Amino acid sequence: MHNYFPANEEDGVNLLFICQFSKIWPKVNKQLKNKVQIILEVKEGHIKWCANKETYQKAGREVLKKLIDDPKYIKQVKEKTKKAADAFINFSKKIQQTALTKLTNQQIIQLINKHDRLYLKMAHHGILPAIVEVPFGQFNNYLTELLNNKFAYFKTKKLLANYFQSLTQINHLDSAKSELIDRLKIASQIKAKKDLTKEKFQKLIKQHTEKYFWINYAYQGPILKEKDFIKEILDDLKTKPKQRLQKLLKERQNTDKNRSKTITELKLTAKEKQIFISARESIFIKIYRKDALTYSLAIMEKMLKEISRRTNYNLTQIRHCLTKEIPLLFKNQKLKTELNKRIKHMVYYLKDNKLTTPVIITGLAAKKFMDKVLVKETHGELTEFTGACACPGKARGKVKIINVTKDMAKMNKGDILVSIATIPEIVPAMKKSAAIVTDIGGITSHAAIVSRELKTPCVIGTQKATKILKDGDLVEVDAERGIVKKI
Repeated sequence: MHNYFPANEEDGVNLLFICQFSKIWPKVNKQLKNKVQIILEVKEGHIKWCANKETYQKAGREVLKKLIDDPKYIKQVKEKTKKAADAFINFSKKIQQTALTKLTNQQIIQLINKHDRLYLKMAHHGILPAIVEVPFGQFNNYLTELLNNKFAYFKTKKLLANYFQSLTQINHLDSAKSELIDRLKIASQIKAKKDLTKEKFQKLIKQHTEKYFWINYAYQGPILKEKDFIKEILDDLKTKPKQRLQKLLKERQNTDKNRSKTITELKLTAKEKQIFISARESIFIKIYRKDALTYSLAIMEKMLKEISRRTNYNLTQIRHCLTKEIPLLFKNQKLKTELNKRIKHMVYYLKDNKLTTPVIITGLAAKKFMDKVLVKETHGELTEFTGACACPGKARGKVKIINVTKDMAKMNKGDILVSIATIPEIVPAMKKSAAIVTDIGGITSHAAIVSRELKTPCVIGTQKATKILKDGDLVEVDAERGIVKKI
């Protein structure tokens, strides 16, 4: 095992479900000629998904070929993913309505196992399109090259970036956009002072919270409270919420119309139109699957708290368990020492030729293992680097490295947000940024999707932004050309 690199990085550990990859990846690999082996490194709440660079890139090219050559492929993946995600969501809704305190330990274990089975079914369908995007942006690069090669009359990268955005923008109302629309409706009512009594306002806030408490949860929260949404509404009231709402709704109405206009202007062939359909379907799959997982994990916090109440283990320790270890917690098996080691530093990977046998290493052994398998990267004194354009525009400002919620306190309006890969919890910081730059991601990434919603210049997939830049660095971001430069 060698030549591994971080294919993705995230914060927030929930091994109860993350470690289902020991079952997911064998299913994924059955669909690939180039088998992918993943190593999961967990260190004090930070997760690295590491993969062999050569086989991962080959697998990405293999999936990309399917996306380009077979129009039915992405349609089938979408149908299977959506069906599995809907079943996952419906099961989670039932959990939300269940009085867990009245269940036996065995019934709790059965619910955990069913949750994992449903997650497994959803995840292994949706992972393949992600391979072609994270972290190398192969699909993103292919689409950009397609436009570059086809149209010699592109005089500026801005024109290409605008066309690219029009062709990849989807009209799906995801949780973040839906929440914003509903919140602006409440703010507009307050601003207009139309028959909004204190009781009616409290009812609206309660309904809004019940509908959207989960949207920033990711792997381990926090769950949003009424006070969080009230704070957002107070900020909305400082703007023009009605005009923002109307603009948002109009843009959504015009998405398909603008795309049709772009297709006509560029005289795309049927094949090229289909390729961009595949791109939009890939984005939809990523959003829909992520929303389903986020909602489910927010609901499952209730389950984890019930397990914690019945056992002598805290939430962090339970989140570092494998699913098969949950029954041991109820039997008072002494797992605390092992779980605390995992919290500090652990490595989880699949062994043997079939990549089906899970192995866990902790402590110094974990460090030595990762030192051995990870590729050592050096970047020297770079002052300029490139990535892909997720949203066009230019900006200049001070760098703030934002990877987790606790980092957001240092973010000021007009700063340049630099992240390994953005997550839902740091959206408030993204809203303040003049531009967004990430190490990892393609057109289906969280940063790409949110930056387009916010109309914030964004460069994704730089591979090195957080390694070169530090807080306070003054940089210029030219997202139209995908260039980030220290000033």
